[in-house]
Amino acid sequence: MIHRVSYGTETIEFTLDRRARKTLAIHVYPDMHVEVVAPEDAGLDKIMAKVHQRASWVLRQKNEFSRIQPQQPKPKYKTGETFRYLGKQYRLQLVDSEEREVKLRNGRFLLMAPPSTDEAKREKLLRSWFRKRGERVFDERMQECVKTASVIGIKEPPPWQIKSMQKRWGSCTKEGKVYLNPELIAAPKPSIDYVILHELCHLLEHNHSTRFYNLLGKVYPDWKRWRDYLNENIEVRLL
Repeated sequence: MIHRVSYGTETIEFTLDRRARKTLAIHVYPDMHVEVVAPEDAGLDKIMAKVHQRASWVLRQKNEFSRIQPQQPKPKYKTGETFRYLGKQYRLQLVDSEEREVKLRNGRFLLMAPPSTDEAKREKLLRSWFRKRGERVFDERMQECVKTASVIGIKEPPPWQIKSMQKRWGSCTKEGKVYLNPELIAAPKPSIDYVILHELCHLLEHNHSTRFYNLLGKVYPDWKRWRDYLNENIEVRLL
């Protein structure tokens, strides 16, 4: 659940994680996500007041991350541009051809199309390639992650689909449907697994409670490493 606190003209959104602890902590992550970790018996009014009290610090942290990691420019679909796929970077090479297709060969993306093909059509070809690969890779990882999650009682893959999201790598509805950001295809498989296992744990626990993180730690002890890698190294470029 997302909570909101108004501060002047700004609105701070944050998730709340209640744990067996005595103090309240506020974390701001590189992806701009704000998380509040609070004692289990802390009243929501007091939590909101504390966030409001620390609002200027939260906004400074977000601005600092924004300065360090500015929004990536829209990619150019021409020879020499680089694109990530499963954690590695590959250069694009345009190849004059009567065929219209994309191939990954010898460490390069070969975008094959007639010389008259404009950039919008080249973009469409590459987007289509990434989406098809995403469907294949995400299905493979979903099957493997369900096997891993069987230790917490998840035996079958939930219904899922690819959905473009500007601020989330994945989401899980209350009805149990999982959405995965197509941009995840740029990340290494361990980071993809982190997102999928994160959403699978939400099938059992819908908020970021202590129980949720206990479930996540049980199915993926190294989840923090791959969450951080994802947020610090993989940018949204194709949306």
